[in-house]
Amino acid sequence: MRFGRFLVIPLLLIAVASAQAQGTGKAKELYDTISKYFSLKAYGQFAYEYNEKANTNSFYVRRIILFGNINLHKRLELFYMFSAASGFKPLEVGGRIKICDGFNIAVGQMKVPYTMQAMMSLSKDELIEGALPANYIANVDASDASYSGGTSHGGRDFGVMVEGSLFTLPHLEKRLLDYKLGLFNGQGINLKDKNKHKDVSLYLALNPLQCLKVTGGAYFGKARALADRPEDGITEGMDYTRNRWTAGFELTTKPVMLRAEYLEGKNNHAIARGAYATTMVRLWKDLDLLGSVAYLKKNKDVAGDTYRYVAGVEYRFFTRCRFQVQYQREHDNYTRTDNNQLITQLQLGF
Repeated sequence: MRFGRFLVIPLLLIAVASAQAQGTGKAKELYDTISKYFSLKAYGQFAYEYNEKANTNSFYVRRIILFGNINLHKRLELFYMFSAASGFKPLEVGGRIKICDGFNIAVGQMKVPYTMQAMMSLSKDELIEGALPANYIANVDASDASYSGGTSHGGRDFGVMVEGSLFTLPHLEKRLLDYKLGLFNGQGINLKDKNKHKDVSLYLALNPLQCLKVTGGAYFGKARALADRPEDGITEGMDYTRNRWTAGFELTTKPVMLRAEYLEGKNNHAIARGAYATTMVRLWKDLDLLGSVAYLKKNKDVAGDTYRYVAGVEYRFFTRCRFQVQYQREHDNYTRTDNNQLITQLQLGF
C-alpha cells in the first residue's frame, strides 16, 4: 500500500492540467466530472510544545493526513487515509457498500466503533493530545505498550463492519438511532492477526433531541501481547482477554458543547477505568474557550491513578483550519509527579 496505490493524485493533477491547456471551460467541465468519482482532502498539524517534566521546548510536525473517497458506483465506494508526516503509512483503506441509510457494509482498515472519542477525526478533536482514558483504553495512542508495541494505532483495526441510521422522527433532522457492529482482527493497523480469535465491536448512538446524543459501546476480544505488563499479569507473546465498555453523551448548542464519556476495560484479569468531560464555550464568532478534565486508573487493584486538566482557546479561521493554545496539567499518582505543558497547534487543511 505505497505510492503505487495512490496514483489517483498525480492522475488527477495531470488530467486537470491537460484540460487547462485546452481552455478554462473544458478544465472546469473535466474537474466537475472527476469530482463525481474522486475526492482528495488533506490537513496538517504543526505544533509548539513546552513540557516541564520532559524538559523539552520544541516546534514539530504532529501529523500530515491525506484522505478521501473513490466512487465506483452510487452504491460502492473505496475510502483511503494516509499519514505522510514520517514516511508514508496507510491508516485507513477499504471499501463500502451503500445499500440504504439503515444498512451499509464496510470492509478494510478503519476505526473500531465502541467509543465516541476514539471515532472522532483528529482534525475536529478539541483536545490536542486527546482524552486521556480513550488514549489508553481505546488505544488511540501507544500508551498501552502491551497492545500497541510502541506503535500508535489511532483506535483502528482491520475487519468488516455493518452500520446504519434508523427511525425518522418529525422533529429531528437526523435519525433517532445510529449503530455500528464490527468483526475485527484485534491486533491494530498494518498487521496480520496474531491469534485465531476475532474481536466483536458495537456502538450505539441515540439521538432523542437535535442537540443531544447518548452513546454506548462494547468490545469483546483477545489480543497477542507485544510487551510485558506485570501488574496485569500480561507477558509478551501471550493471548489475553481485551474487553471494553463505554457510555457517554454529547450536548451541542450554539453557545456550548459538552461531551462526557466513561470507559472501562478488562486486560487479562485487570480492570482499567477512566472518564473525561470536555466543554467548548463560544466567546465570539469562531473563537471558543476550552475546558477539560480526565481521570484514568490503569488497574483498579493497583495503587495509583492519573488526573489531567486542560484549559485553552481555539480559533477557526477557515474550513479545516484552526489555531489552538492549550495549557495542560497532569498529576500522576503512579510516579507521584506533576507535569505542566503548554501546547500550541496550527492546523491547515482543505
